[in-house]
Amino acid sequence: MAKRRCAAIKEGGERCGARPLRDGQLCFWHDPETAQEAAEARRLGGLRRRREGAVTGAYELDGLEDVAGLRRVLEIAAVDALALENSVSRSRVLIAAAQAGAAAGGG
Repeated sequence: MAKRRCAAIKEGGERCGARPLRDGQLCFWHDPETAQEAAEARRLGGLRRRREGAVTGAYELDGLEDVAGLRRVLEIAAVDALALENSVSRSRVLIAAAQAGAAAGGG
């Protein structure tokens, strides 16, 4: 049995590969009845991508795919924790950061 596909044709002339809504021929993104919800989902996705770009740029974070990226996140968390007032919670965060750094081979 072939997988059902949306009947919409994209701008490049290619057929949409998304699954259609139940009892319909169009997917969520192409069905006129869900146009308002799809537009809001696109808007929120764009906001998240812009915010992600701004935050990763501000923190000089290239990603979490390698040890360097993970160490950078650990460093950011530790520096932010050091800026907090002394408290048991702050101490716990710093201890956890030290343990994570040691486990990652930080020296």
